[in-house]
Amino acid sequence: MIESPQRVLITGAAGFIGSHLTDRLLERGLEVIGIDDLSSGSRANLASALRKPRFRFVEGDLLDPGAIRQVLGKCASVFHLAADPEVRVGVENPDSHYRQNLQATYNLLEAIRKRNTPTRLVFTSTCPCNSLQVHQSMEPAHSVTKTYTGAFSGNS
Repeated sequence: MIESPQRVLITGAAGFIGSHLTDRLLERGLEVIGIDDLSSGSRANLASALRKPRFRFVEGDLLDPGAIRQVLGKCASVFHLAADPEVRVGVENPDSHYRQNLQATYNLLEAIRKRNTPTRLVFTSTCPCNSLQVHQSMEPAHSVTKTYTGAFSGNS
């Protein structure tokens, strides 16, 4: 019996980082599902991936739980890159920033939890989340020493 390739989900797949990650995972033989609302990403970033049979793109919003369920399916891993990267949006329109960053992430985490299937989640962030620490030392205050495995499967 031939085992099918591992399926992964990339949120924010049409962004700069998401599209490059998509290409690398496809090169490694994985099946990739990408979701993006194209608010800051571009379908053009996925030009190479869109020609590959192991890639499926869904234009969708993580604020829509139905869209998340549609793409999550049987994905073994999720790379969560979707976010509104504009710091000024958070200052000028905090409600929008909250929805696009926190509520969307919460919706994704809830969908993973509710399906009750072990799932690897890779959550990333960039410089804007550290913008409040500009005047502080860039040295980490604490080192992370515990890995939380099984957090979404009920095991701890």
